[in-house]
Amino acid sequence: MQRSAVSLILGLHGLVHLIGFLSAWRIVSLRDFPYTTVGAWGHLDLGDQGARLLGFAWLAAALLFMIGAFAIWTQDPWATRLVGGAASLSLLLCVLGSPTTTAGIAIDVLILLEVLYRQAAGSTLGATG
Repeated sequence: MQRSAVSLILGLHGLVHLIGFLSAWRIVSLRDFPYTTVGAWGHLDLGDQGARLLGFAWLAAALLFMIGAFAIWTQDPWATRLVGGAASLSLLLCVLGSPTTTAGIAIDVLILLEVLYRQAAGSTLGATG
């Protein structure tokens, strides 16, 4: 049960990352996630090409989380490391996308803390205990 829940949460988290790709490429226009070239709380202007490049990184994070979710569900031994990498990339993207993406910062920090705990304990994400 826990493995399925973790897989579902990670998969849904990955799907949310598609918003960053779709917005950066102006495929959709969402009121709460508007297209912008400015990030990091207004301290960084990426320009249009930089925003599109960042959009590809959002797509990569989405795919990594979804693959990680499947790997957790199938109990692949490398799944925890993959999710840790996905959360690290996502954390960077959320910092660059802030202030719009500040909720993602908290989620990624929680994921990374669980990954570190599981690695120190010698277990994997989704394992009981």
